[in-house]
Amino acid sequence: MSTLGAIPSTYIHQTSNSKSFFIQKGQLNHYRLRPEILNEHVESSREAQAVVDSSTVVGQVFRASQDNINGINLTLESAAGSSFDNFESYANDAALQAVWVETDANDKATIGSEVPTDGGSQSMCMPADATVGDEWVNTITATDYEGYTFNFSFYQNRDYNQVKFSIFVGDGTSTKSQSIVIQDSSAWEPLTINIDDMTEDGGGATDMTNITKIGFRLDDRRNSSVAYVDNITATPPPGSISVELWDMGSEKPVGGVNSLDDGTQYTELGDRGINSGAVASSVTLALIGGKREYHLESFVAGVALEIPGNTLLVTGNYYAIVIKYIDTDVTVYGGNSTFLRQYYSSGYAFTTPNDSTAITALGEFNHLQFQIFSTQDCYLNTLVKSYDGTPGTNSTEIVNIENKDMHIPGMVLGTHKPKSSIIAEFKDRVFHFPKGGKFEVNHNDDVTDDTTQITIIIGYIFEPQPNYIHGDFE
Repeated sequence: MSTLGAIPSTYIHQTSNSKSFFIQKGQLNHYRLRPEILNEHVESSREAQAVVDSSTVVGQVFRASQDNINGINLTLESAAGSSFDNFESYANDAALQAVWVETDANDKATIGSEVPTDGGSQSMCMPADATVGDEWVNTITATDYEGYTFNFSFYQNRDYNQVKFSIFVGDGTSTKSQSIVIQDSSAWEPLTINIDDMTEDGGGATDMTNITKIGFRLDDRRNSSVAYVDNITATPPPGSISVELWDMGSEKPVGGVNSLDDGTQYTELGDRGINSGAVASSVTLALIGGKREYHLESFVAGVALEIPGNTLLVTGNYYAIVIKYIDTDVTVYGGNSTFLRQYYSSGYAFTTPNDSTAITALGEFNHLQFQIFSTQDCYLNTLVKSYDGTPGTNSTEIVNIENKDMHIPGMVLGTHKPKSSIIAEFKDRVFHFPKGGKFEVNHNDDVTDDTTQITIIIGYIFEPQPNYIHGDFE
């Protein structure tokens, strides 16, 4: 019995995944994509679970319902911005002016009642009809701001072509600045300025490791004009972490008893069938400042069934996703442990100082936010393919599915001068996408065209694991 053509009736879930690839101009390009089907997961990121630092390893135990991993998600907070000034602490204009000192005593800043919608009741108001070159300066203790990003909200009541401000930093001798470019004079705009991208004012060389003042400068004035700034934060460079996978065996590891060394590290992370056979014992993740959810598509284990050296996971064994320090402290988020309903029952989050010391379970219902994807049998029903330009007359393309034995059962599409985009839904002929298979696009690029990137989306129907949401699949 089936629900659609040759699809078994148990294949009741549908999902998709996508990836963008850069085009190597004037040559044959191979683009390959495997399905990513969500299995074990705790998708809430409401609560900080632990902090990775130079003396703390953070991990998550889970029980494998599949014999492979094709990417994971984690919610991490690195280099969170600290408030430089939110302008809420000033009791009056005089208190504000004592901190933000104006170079012209006649055009001092005042407390502004115009504020963004993200909270607070005060901002700093600067008269934009002051003298061009006037500055409002906050003098600080010498601070290393190399690589930092400044985020702030800015509002002015005139268009950018009428009033112009810039933000600057200085070391007591030289200054660097960057123009504050607004798009809309009728609304607050959130702005991000990387301090390393600022331009030197004059012939000096500002020492970014010794910043002693931060300020705003009026570059172009207009009568009856004002500008407001609020919620200034300083965000340090985010850094990197490493992520590992450990096989902890058929019994759930016990907090206070078992260490990572009681298991075996999986040292073949990477898709042997796609990344030129390259594998590694850990994956390095370059972070972005602030709290974000990351998709680690290189955190892959056992998917390349066509490669003899490919090592599968052991279905039913307990594994540990392990996050280790490289150069920055990182807060790892997870579910709210006080919720009445617990969405994962086959593992827990833990900390340990190293591989050989017993792990400390954070609690029965303490979990990192994690999502584990895998490959398995499915049926392809949708294909979306899009170039960022129009393929040239001399470009060609062949699209097919390659199975786990590296055989091509049939060509999906073959065309000269492919279209800029295509959306295909397979109804009468639904393609079986076998576990271990790859979706392939072979594109002969026309060097004269403007294409630089291709995006592929594949949609498919699959059979869910029993009770896979709860991590209890027996």
